[in-house]
Formats: sequence, structure tokens, C-alpha cells
Amino acid sequence: MAEEEIELDIDSETIPRAARPEGQENAVRVDQEEKVNQEIVDLGKEMTDDEFIRALADAPDEMIIPWEDVPIPSDGIYYEGWTNGTVRCRAMTQSVEKGFANRRLVQSGGAIDKMFQACCELPGGWDPQNLLIGDRTFLLYYIRGLTFGNLYKFIATCPACQAESQHTYDMNELYSTVIPVSKDLGDEPFKVVLPHLTATSGREIWVGLRFLRQSDISDIMSKRRFNKKLSGNSVRSGNTRRRGRAPQRQANTDQQKTQAEMVLDSSLEKTIVCVNNDKDPMLISKFVQRMHSRDNAAIRDFLMQYTPGIDTTVTVECQECQNEATMELPITDGFFRTAD
Repeated sequence: MAEEEIELDIDSETIPRAARPEGQENAVRVDQEEKVNQEIVDLGKEMTDDEFIRALADAPDEMIIPWEDVPIPSDGIYYEGWTNGTVRCRAMTQSVEKGFANRRLVQSGGAIDKMFQACCELPGGWDPQNLLIGDRTFLLYYIRGLTFGNLYKFIATCPACQAESQHTYDMNELYSTVIPVSKDLGDEPFKVVLPHLTATSGREIWVGLRFLRQSDISDIMSKRRFNKKLSGNSVRSGNTRRRGRAPQRQANTDQQKTQAEMVLDSSLEKTIVCVNNDKDPMLISKFVQRMHSRDNAAIRDFLMQYTPGIDTTVTVECQECQNEATMELPITDGFFRTAD
């Protein structure tokens, strides 16, 4: 039976897909085996076992679970006052891990926020919600590797034969997909010309873009859950006056389509900050709703190419029919434990 997938307020439809850079070496690697901590070894010199255990119990947290300086994909460029582009990270403790047993905290994203607060030191006391989604995703996988090692076991369902099979993924592979920041872009917002409107109007029409932050995704997902709750109440209410199940299935299908469209539109409205220097939110919303596919593609191509972060798509082979499928690396309950 497949493990339950955990929703982390990171929606695959809203995150630009980054291309794997040619010939780039792994930016970060997490060792599978533990290393000797010389500071702990020195602490126990000339101590009995009992004295050493007591000394360990009183040792500072930094000695037992040390911090590491981790360079982030954006290099800190899009954060005010972030000069060196690194984050101090450390592995999760038992108290942090307990948060992932609380389903309410997990679904709300609170467990992940608590993990970042405990396992990351951001410059100037930055809120983890203000991280670019690419940086946040990168750090999520890095902290997971520090805590549980680089191997991750998960169960995937084959889209061809529907068979479930277990796969082991070496997350060090993700670090070869790091898309570093392109410093030539300059500061946000970035100018992207809309090809369809420019061609048909005979004048240059462009939008100013910014990279999405986690706070943007959280807001989108919060509204999505709220609308889903409202629509669920509406469907249940309507079905008290109907007989049979077919109308309910049709209503749910239509609502799912509406939600998907809402997520796509919302992400664009968060990304676009102006149209030809006009920052009116109502104007931006109108443009998003009526945007030609060519213009939409130009925006998404730009974000795919330049958004700093990592690509979390993986290819898995079905053990039953040998079909190969490309999918998002699922984050299930097994993500937060060591691979057996």
C-alpha cells in the first residue's frame, strides 16, 4: 500500500521547472556514513564511560548537532542585507521530528516552518516564509540529508499498469540539478516582453516579474483549501436534494478543474508586479485572465530558465511492466525517517 503523500504548501503547478545545467558539478553532497566528531572525542579524553555520558548530556547543542554553512542557489541576491549567500544548517532533533507526527501541523505547513526555525539560522532573523521557493526546497532536501542520510525510499504507482513498487533514490542526484542565480539579470522586477500582444498591437508590451516566495505559495494554497472547503459544503448540500452518485462525481470533477486553473492564475498574479510600469492589481488580474498562450509561455519559459533552485523531477521504472515515468519526487511519511 502506498505511503500517504504529505502536502507541504509546495504545489508542482506553481513552481517553475528548472532545466539541468550542462556539466555542472554537484553543489552539495551529503555523506551517507557518519563521521567522527573530534570535538566530542576530545571531550571524552581521560573520562570513564559514566563521566563521558554525563558530559555529553551537559554539552552544548552545537557540539552534539553541529552547524554547517550551506550556500543557497540564489546566493542571497534577492534578500535585503544577505551578503554572503549562505545559511547555517543542522540536522533535526527529536523535538523537531515530533512535529511531523502532527497531521494538522504538516498540512498547514507549520511543521516545515518549525523545522526551518530550529534547523536554519537565517540572516537578521529572517522568516523562513520569505525564502524564495527554490532556496526553501533546496534547504528542505539538504536538512533531510543531514538528518537521515542521502538515501530515500518511497512507493510510486505506475501510470501504465497501476502497480505499486518501492524505489530507493539517492538524493545527492538532486544537487547536480542546482540552478544557480544569474547575476546578469539585475534586480527584480525583470522585464519580459509579451510576444503576442507586442506583435498584434504594434508596440512593445511587457511585464515586470519577481520570483515567488514561500509566503506567496502559502497564500495561494490557503485560498485553495478555503475554496475547496466552501465547494465541498456546496456539493454536500446540493446532493441532499439529489439521488444517485453521478451528479456528485461530475461536480467534483468540475471543481477540481476550477481549482487547478485558480492555482495557475494565482501564481502568475503573484509573479507579475507590473504591466508596462502599471502596478494596478486589478489591471494585472485582467491581463492574467485574458493572457494569450504565447505570452503565458514566454513568462513561464523565463521562470524555468532563471529561477534559482533545484529540479525535483525523477524518472522511475515500474518493476512490473518496466514502464518508465517522470514524476515529482514524492514527499511521503518516509521522507522523514532513515531508509532501512
